[in-house]
Amino acid sequence: RMAELLQKSTKPILSPKASNVEYQRFFANMPNLWNLVENDFMLIESAFSHLASSFASIFMNELELTLLAPSSELNGGLVSSYVDWLGFMAEEFGLKIDRIFLYNDETELRKLTQTYLERKKPYSVLLFEPYDDKMALAFDDELYQQDVASQGGIRVVCSNNFASDSIVKNLHYDFYRGFDLYARPESGFAQAYHEHFGEDILNGEAHFVDALYILAYAATYSVSSGLELNESIRAVLGGRDGTGGDWMIAGMHENFMSLQNGRLPDLTGVSSSWTFQ
Repeated sequence: RMAELLQKSTKPILSPKASNVEYQRFFANMPNLWNLVENDFMLIESAFSHLASSFASIFMNELELTLLAPSSELNGGLVSSYVDWLGFMAEEFGLKIDRIFLYNDETELRKLTQTYLERKKPYSVLLFEPYDDKMALAFDDELYQQDVASQGGIRVVCSNNFASDSIVKNLHYDFYRGFDLYARPESGFAQAYHEHFGEDILNGEAHFVDALYILAYAATYSVSSGLELNESIRAVLGGRDGTGGDWMIAGMHENFMSLQNGRLPDLTGVSSSWTFQ
């Protein structure tokens, strides 16, 4: 909705975590939209690659996937990337799909979870995409109500929407697996975050930091260059006027000095390199 509102403006929109494939594709030609994360296609590929390597070839013929995801109606008309790409990716990795379950509300989510538990086989894997924290916790609660732990648990691979403080700290079970948004290991951001806050980064903190850095650097350069903010972002991200400093205090000071003097150093974020198409 925000991208729609700003589509005909020059006001920049920085999306630290918006990974839906259709969202990124639909607004691909929007010059003031900056996506800081790969889309869900890459997450699905990572999940399927993990499954294919985790199950020895002896079990591959028995492995069946079921998807539990929000309907497009619940998702504001946006089709889940998992729904769109599940068939194609499963074919690529030689994985078999059993069912695709789409839920409109919590009641449907619980009923579909029950149906899955009744149908699942020894080598069934459930791909779960929660619409929000409430749906994630309802799913976990339904598994708890059905006492799946006493039955040996189930195999669940979750989308990155599953990883948040409000979810992780309120779960009954710990057998969930999946992928989230992290930082470049070599940046040192994860270690610094842990030392400062006493906890690990969870899902997208590095991307939010990068969004703030990009905005601060671009605002600085817009003053020295006279460019509008979005054009300043484009210039800063495309800068290759020598290697820039890192994200620590001394490095940031160096970067700000360069930008104030009209230079465009080659800057790198804590989540990834700032190389945009």
